[in-house]
Amino acid sequence: MTSTIDNLKRKGGDQLSDWTAPKRTASKAIITHRFTSFDVLNDCFNEFNSLAASVGIDGHALLNKIDSFNGQKINKHIALTKNDPVFAFVREYVFYWNKEPVGHYPVITLNTSKHGGQSETFNGLEAATARYKRALGLDDAKGLSRTKTAPKRDFEAEAKARKAKADQTEAKQAAYKAKRLNDFHELFKTLPREVGNHAYLIKKFGHLAPLAALSIDLRSGNDKHGDFIAYALHGQSGRVIGYQKIYAQNIEGRDDNKDFIGSMGGAFAIVGDAEAVTGRAYIAEGLANAITYHLATGKPCFVALNAGNLKNIVPFVRGNYADNITILADNDRKNLAQNGNTGINAALKAITYGGKQYDYLIIAPCDNAVNWDLNDVLVSDGYNIEAVQAVVNNKENRRSVNIDPLGQRLESIELLPRNQREKAVYALLAYAVDCAPIRPLDKSLERIKRVLGHEWSAFLESKALWISQKYNAKIEAVKPLFSFKDNIAVHFAPQTMAKHTADTLFKNGGLYIDNRGTGSGKTLNMAEIVKLAKYYKAQGERVGYISHRVSLSANSSARLTLENYQELKPHDMPDVQYMAIVANSLAKWHFAAFYEDCDVLFIDEIKQVLEHIAVGTFDNRDRAKVLATIKKAIKNARLVICADADLDQTTLNFLKSCGKPIRRIASDISGNAPKVNKPIIYSDTNTIRDEAIRSAIAGNKLLIHCDTKGETESLKLVLIASGLSESDILVVNSDTKAEPNEALFLKDPDAYLAQYQPRVVLASPTIGSGFSIEQTYFDDVYMLLTGILTPTDIMQMSARYRPAKRLFIGFEDKNNRPEATSDATKLLGDIFINKRLKLAIDPMIDKLTIDVKASELDTLRYKILMQQEESRKDYANKTLLCFIAKGHTVEKFNSIEVANLPSYQKASKQAKKAVKERRIVAIINSDVIDEQQAKQHEKNANTTKLKEKLELARFKITDQLAINDPSPEDVKFWEDKGLKKIHLFETLQADEQACIDFDKQQAMTQENLSLRTKALEKHRIYTMIFDRLGIDKQTGKGSFSFTQALDTLKRLQVHHNELAALGFGNFEKINERYAIRSITNLIKRLGLDTEAKQTRQGRTYSIKETSWQCMVIHSDNRAKRAIHALKLSEAANVSPLANMTDDEILKNWGQKTA
Repeated sequence: MTSTIDNLKRKGGDQLSDWTAPKRTASKAIITHRFTSFDVLNDCFNEFNSLAASVGIDGHALLNKIDSFNGQKINKHIALTKNDPVFAFVREYVFYWNKEPVGHYPVITLNTSKHGGQSETFNGLEAATARYKRALGLDDAKGLSRTKTAPKRDFEAEAKARKAKADQTEAKQAAYKAKRLNDFHELFKTLPREVGNHAYLIKKFGHLAPLAALSIDLRSGNDKHGDFIAYALHGQSGRVIGYQKIYAQNIEGRDDNKDFIGSMGGAFAIVGDAEAVTGRAYIAEGLANAITYHLATGKPCFVALNAGNLKNIVPFVRGNYADNITILADNDRKNLAQNGNTGINAALKAITYGGKQYDYLIIAPCDNAVNWDLNDVLVSDGYNIEAVQAVVNNKENRRSVNIDPLGQRLESIELLPRNQREKAVYALLAYAVDCAPIRPLDKSLERIKRVLGHEWSAFLESKALWISQKYNAKIEAVKPLFSFKDNIAVHFAPQTMAKHTADTLFKNGGLYIDNRGTGSGKTLNMAEIVKLAKYYKAQGERVGYISHRVSLSANSSARLTLENYQELKPHDMPDVQYMAIVANSLAKWHFAAFYEDCDVLFIDEIKQVLEHIAVGTFDNRDRAKVLATIKKAIKNARLVICADADLDQTTLNFLKSCGKPIRRIASDISGNAPKVNKPIIYSDTNTIRDEAIRSAIAGNKLLIHCDTKGETESLKLVLIASGLSESDILVVNSDTKAEPNEALFLKDPDAYLAQYQPRVVLASPTIGSGFSIEQTYFDDVYMLLTGILTPTDIMQMSARYRPAKRLFIGFEDKNNRPEATSDATKLLGDIFINKRLKLAIDPMIDKLTIDVKASELDTLRYKILMQQEESRKDYANKTLLCFIAKGHTVEKFNSIEVANLPSYQKASKQAKKAVKERRIVAIINSDVIDEQQAKQHEKNANTTKLKEKLELARFKITDQLAINDPSPEDVKFWEDKGLKKIHLFETLQADEQACIDFDKQQAMTQENLSLRTKALEKHRIYTMIFDRLGIDKQTGKGSFSFTQALDTLKRLQVHHNELAALGFGNFEKINERYAIRSITNLIKRLGLDTEAKQTRQGRTYSIKETSWQCMVIHSDNRAKRAIHALKLSEAANVSPLANMTDDEILKNWGQKTA
C-alpha cells in the first residue's frame, strides 16, 4: 500500500530531489512570437513604474512577481509602503500584424484600496506596435513610444493631489468623529441611569430587566432614532474611547439597532465587578449575552462587541486580568453550508492565540438554522435563569481548545464561509509541510485527507506537485548550514589511494579544504602527510595541528604522532618540530611563533575552530589575537589542509581572505549525497529517554549523548535506581573529563571499552567533533537534546560512534525561541552605541566626523551568532532536514508499541532535582582555597578534577558575592547566571558618568566593538525602561500596567539595533500580545522577579520586594569590599606595558632583542 508522500513523489518526479523550479513562461506556446509581454514591459518600464507608483505599487517588485500573464492576481510584497492594501491583475493579449499573431502585449490593472480606492491600467498595445514597427525598419516608428504618441502624464503630481485630497477628507472625518465623541461624552454624564424599563431590556430579560440594568452603568436617552440605552467602551489604556447606543427598534435604513460612537477596535466593557476577576475571565461578543451569563453565575463578564474584536480582547484580558479564558461563543448556525459558523470560528481563533490547555468555549446548543447564544436560551425558556445555568454547567456544551495546531486548523475549515475554505485548505497544506519532518508529512496529509473527506480529494491531488516542491525546498534551505555555494577547483583523492594523495599534496603544497564526510579518510590523509614530513626530516619541515577542543587535540596528537602542547614549556620549543594544540593556547607567544612559522598546517574542524574563537569559551582579550595568528599561519605555511565535513560559506570566506588559491579535496565528484545506512529514529525527549533506560535495564550496551551536563548526571541516578551498578556507568562531561577513567576513555576510547567494558556511557558535548570510536561495541546510540546545540553540532556528535547501525534522537520542544537578529543589525547597533559614547565623552564633537568601524573579528562574531540563532530556531526540524540532506532516512519512533511499558519521566524529574541539590551541598562543603590556588585551578582548567572544580566554584561565589560562607540560596543564585545579573543591576544603579568613564577606558584597551561591555548603553536602555514603567530604579518601588509595558516595548523597538548588539534579543518586530512577557524577561536579566496584582482597572505588575532586597544585599556586600562591575582598572592608565600579559611582554622583548 503506497503512502501519501509516495503518491506526491510520483506526481512531482521519482524523488523529491528531482524537482527543479519551473521556468517562467511569458506567453502561450501556440504563438510563434517575435516578442513577449516581458519585452514590451522592458521597453517602457519607466512609464509602467511611474504609473504603478501613483497607486503605491513598486513596479520592480511587481515585475519580479509575475510568472505568467494569465489573469494572475498579485498582492504580496509589492507595496511601496509596507502593509498598504494594493494589488494588481496581469493579463496579456495576442498582438497581430496583418492578421498574423507575432507577439504578446501586457495589460496590467493596478489597484489600491487606500484613500477610498484608486485604479490605473497599463496597456502595452501602443508600445508593442512601436516595437514591431522598429523591428520592420519602418521610418515612422523610429523613436516611437507610448510617451511620444500621447500627452505625457505627471503621475507623481496626480498621486500627490489624490493623497492630499484623501488626507483632507480623512482629517475632516477624524475631526467630526472626535467632536461627536466629545459631545456624547458630556451628554452621557447628564443622562439618567437606566432602571430596566427600556424595551430592549424587557425584550431580552423580561422580569430580570431591572437586575440587568444594575449589572453595568447603563444610561437612557432619546434622539432622532428613538429611545436608547448607552454604555461606555474602554480602550486598552483604561480610558473611555467610545460608546454603544442600543435602540428599541432597528435604525431607519439599517438592519440593526446599534450605533457606535468613537472607536471600536480593541474596545470593551465589563459587566459586573472587575475586581472579582480571579484565575479565569469570561468574554462574550454582545452585551445581552454577557449580562445573561452574569445573572446566571454572578461572575463578571467582558463584552467584546463583535466576533472580529475577540482577537483583540482575548490577549488583552489574558495579560491584564486572568491567565485562563472562557469565551461564551455565539452559535451562528444560520445558513451553515454557505456562511460557516462565524461566532465559533472567531472564538476558537481568538482563544487559540497564546491559549492554554484549560481554555474553552461555552456554546449554547441549538439544532435550528438560527444564530443562538445564552440570551436566546433565556428568552426561549420564558426568562428562566435556571435554563441558562443548566447550559453553562453542562460540560457537554464546552469546547476545549485543540492544543494540536493541525487539528485546530482542520476544525476551522467547516466553520469558515464556503468562499474562504479553499484558501484555508491551501494554508493547511502549507502548515503541514512547515511542520515536517518532525511531524511526518505522510501522517499529516493522510489525516487531512481523512478529515476533509471525498469532497476535497480532487483539490488535494491537484496540490501534490506543489507540496513536493515545497518540501524539497525545505531540504535545500538547510544545506548552507553545512556547505558552501562557491565553486572550488577539485583535487580528486580516491580513498583507496591515500598515500599517493598525501605524497602529491606534500610535494605541491597549497591551501586545501577537505569537506569529505565522516569516515572518508580526512584523518588518514593528515597521518600520511605527517609520515612524509618525518621522512624528510632533514628539510626541517614544521608540522602544526590546530583544533577547538582539548580532548580532540590530545586524541589527534596520539593518532598523528605529534607532540601535545600540554606537555610543552617555552624552553622546549626550539626542539619541537611536530605539534598539536587547541586554539586558545595560540595566545601564548611561544606557541604562536611556532605556528606562524609552520611549513605544514592542519586545522581540524575549522568551522568549529572559528566558531570557538568568535563566540565560544575563550578569553575576550585573546580572540582577535588568535584569529590573527591563524590567519598569518595560513598565509605563511607551504601546505595548509582545513578539514571539516560541515565547512560552510562563512568559513570559506575567511579562508579566501587569506589571499591564497583554494582547492577542494574530493573522493567522489558526482556531487550527490551518499546514501547512509543509518536510520534516524526520533521522538520527544521523554519518550526516547524512557526507551534508552528500558534498553539499558535489558542489558544492552549503550552510548547516550546528552547536550547538558545535568542530564548525564540525572540519568546516571535513574539507571542506578533501576538496577545498574555504578561501575556499569561511565559519565563523561566537563566536570569528570579529568578523572582517571574518563581521561583514559577520551585518550583512547576503543582501548578503554575493550578493557573496562562499561554497559552505558553517558556523554555531554565534551565528546564532540574529531573524537571517534572505531571498534564495534555498543548495541545502540541515543541522543537527548534540549535545543542548546545547533543542527551541525548535533550531526557531529551523532557520528562519534562509527559502527552505529541506527540512531535514536529525543528532541525537547523548544520552538518558542525569538527570531534571530542579523549580523548587519548587530553591527549597526554597535556603531550607534559607540557613536553615542563618543558624543557623551565629547559633546562638542561634530557628529558627521565620528567614524566607527567594525573589526574582522566583529564581523565574524556577528555572522556566526546570527547563524547559530537561526539554526536553533525550530532546531528539531532543521536537524532532521540536515540528516535527510546528507543521505539519512528519518522515521518517527512508534510510541504505541511501548504505551503500556513503565515510564521513567517522574524518576527523571526527581533525579534532576537531586543532582542540583547535591551540587549545591558539594560546593558549600568543598575546601576553602585562596586566590593563588584559585588561579592555579583556572590555569589548569583542562586537567582539574571534580574536587578542584567544586573548590573553584566556592571560591568564585564567596569572592564575587563578597561573603564568607555561601548559603544554598547564594549557590542557586550564582549557578543561575548570578554574576551577569549583579553586573547589570550595578550598571543600572550607577550614575551615567561612571558608565562613560568605564566605556572610555575599555575602548582604549579593546578595539573590537562586539567584545566591549557597553555600560553606558545598558544604563541608558534600562533607565528608559524603568522611567516608562514608573518604577524607581534606586528603590524598585512602583508598578506598571499592560499599557505601560506596551508603550515601553514600542519604544524599545526604535532601538532594536542597539538591543541586538547588547545581546538582549530581537525587538525589530514586536508582538504586542506578549508585551508583559517581553518586559518582565528584560527585568529578570537584573535578577529581579515580578508579581501581579488585580485591580478594577486591570492587572498591575511590580518588582517583588524579596528579589529587590536580594540584589541590593549582594550589591552592598560587594561595595564594602570595593567590588563593582564598573570599577576602573588602575593599570589601564599607567603605561602600555600595564595592559600586556607576562607572555606578551616577553614576546615583545624577544622581538626587540632579536
